[in-house]
Amino acid sequence: MTTQIEETFHDQRTEEQILATRSTFNILVVEDDAIQSQILREFLELLRYEVREAESGEQARKALDARMPDLILLDVHLPDISGLEFLKEIHGRDPDSSVVLMSADKDADTLLQALEEGVEEFLEKPLVLSELAIRIQNILETVAFRKKNVELQHQLAHETEILSRHFSRETVEALLKGEINAEPGGDVATTTVLVFDLRNSTGMAERMGPLPFSTFLNEIMVDLMDLVLSQKGSVARLTGDGMIASFSGDQQQTGSANALQCAQRIEDYFQTITAAGMDSATGPLSYGIGIGTGPIFQGNIGTPQRLEFTLVGDALSRAARLETLTKRFGRRIICDKPTMREAGNLAGGLIPIRVSVRNRLTQIYALQTSS
Repeated sequence: MTTQIEETFHDQRTEEQILATRSTFNILVVEDDAIQSQILREFLELLRYEVREAESGEQARKALDARMPDLILLDVHLPDISGLEFLKEIHGRDPDSSVVLMSADKDADTLLQALEEGVEEFLEKPLVLSELAIRIQNILETVAFRKKNVELQHQLAHETEILSRHFSRETVEALLKGEINAEPGGDVATTTVLVFDLRNSTGMAERMGPLPFSTFLNEIMVDLMDLVLSQKGSVARLTGDGMIASFSGDQQQTGSANALQCAQRIEDYFQTITAAGMDSATGPLSYGIGIGTGPIFQGNIGTPQRLEFTLVGDALSRAARLETLTKRFGRRIICDKPTMREAGNLAGGLIPIRVSVRNRLTQIYALQTSS
């Protein structure tokens, strides 16, 4: 059963909800009068709050060291320190601490100073317990709101970090703002797709062993994903020893230019790790990159319970075929004609290659590299 005070002052929540909420709050009573402290403790415990007591500033410090409470009921007059001075210490530990100051003094200067120091409430002794119950409930509802807000901020930061591992900063911001639909479906837009594949991964795994190879591969993929994100790209899918990334343009540069620059940076990256001798355990490192540009569906496929972000379109298929052609032509990076047309200043670094596709001659382009 609830107490009379609970029946008088509770809101429309059920009794179980009220008691469950109160049991999660911790209140520290800092009061040098043992009888007053006992009355407060028993009253607050009757309301199902968790209560600790301290008779002095020194005891209160130890209590704060052990655990910061959700609410502090602080007497102005303590045997070893002024309550107002101790209030500064409390806010020095946690500026958001909730404190109710208690005093028999009706001095206006004391009240003004307490408010300036950021107390939640100033209550005159002798305390009216029914009034105290209302004030505490209101304060702790605010505390609960703050806690929930902090929890949501941490959750948002965590989810943003996860998304940032796969998508560019612009895409993450659009997702969080609701500009990109999180439901099944998507949009078709001209997009440049990059398909990367690490050569001879099976041989490396046999040479190194499964665990060392998986560690090596993970390090490589983390670095490559960083390169994709740095060029305003998004990683659509990891394919074991490869990945598929998409690039869109902006006012400064086209998606094709971003993808080609990313491919060049991947080339530089592998040259760097080879020069550093990181391939001593794996053997010679080789890879292929195919780049295609065209209308691409980007969106979610599946059910509301299980969605997967995916890319669908001819440009993706072309990029995958071009990646396989890098072996045939002895090139590491090959792109299609639409990519070349949108490459801007980077088009000068592309070498045309004539190739027969379905009995028709067409032209593809290899990016000049230093090796």
